[in-house]
Amino acid sequence: MKKISTTSTPCEILAIAKKRKQEINTFKNYKKIALLENISDPGNLGTIIRSAAAFGIEGIILFSDCTELYSPKVIRSCAGNFFKTAVTEIKTKDELKKLFPSHKIISTSLSEKNNITLNDCRNIENIIIMFGSEAKGLSEDLIKIADKNIKLKMENNVESLNIAISASIIFYEIM
Repeated sequence: MKKISTTSTPCEILAIAKKRKQEINTFKNYKKIALLENISDPGNLGTIIRSAAAFGIEGIILFSDCTELYSPKVIRSCAGNFFKTAVTEIKTKDELKKLFPSHKIISTSLSEKNNITLNDCRNIENIIIMFGSEAKGLSEDLIKIADKNIKLKMENNVESLNIAISASIIFYEIM
């Protein structure tokens, strides 16, 4: 186990499983979806999947260049919740708009424009909340297609939070 493990103290359990295939068309029926763009840290992706499962996010869309979904660190960070939330990929913003015409698309950015509150999000029946990379946030292309924006209010001159923390807060608030 020590030879094949990526951790210094591996578990004593080993499993072999098929990679799940989530068809994007099944996502059309989901009311609460998160879109993650360019998430590079596997620990953040796993934590976001875990929080999504905990707070009722039905599906996660990986957009652009996200870390490998099946990396050992993603699986470990999910803490047993890997299969509780559907995950798929979309390659273009046009595909996103075409597949989800009835969903409100909400960006998360530091923008002061077109903001809504988290309380307002609770009342949106079909919602896609988009989160950007740890380093750069959401791309301008995705911000432009958003119907509204959420900006977490912070005190003490804190400029930003870890992406997994931000996603967890927003998932909890819209639950």
